[in-house]
Amino acid sequence: MALASKYKLDAQGFSRVFDHGKAYRKAFFIVLAIPVNKQTGKIGVVVAKRNIKSAVARNRFKRVLYHWYQQHQNVFSNFDMVVLVRYQAASASKEHIQACLDQLRALLLPA
Repeated sequence: MALASKYKLDAQGFSRVFDHGKAYRKAFFIVLAIPVNKQTGKIGVVVAKRNIKSAVARNRFKRVLYHWYQQHQNVFSNFDMVVLVRYQAASASKEHIQACLDQLRALLLPA
């Protein structure tokens, strides 16, 4: 199931997050996030062709990320985020990517 467009960042959202977002680095990606005062947070994904050569692999990563985001939408409703995928993600399994995303959740939302 695809992520609804109301949860995806537009060009202005990308600019705002790139200009004012705080960076969180993990093994497979860098996440820029800013808190927002809206009901729904949004997400944007940047997968550079130089980092992941195969279009199939780039789309796979985006699918895994969007699926994970859908499952945790209520947790990230106060954040606009941009995920920059690193080259290490090309060889990562779905389980490793999701584990890394769960670590990110702990960084963004301390208990």
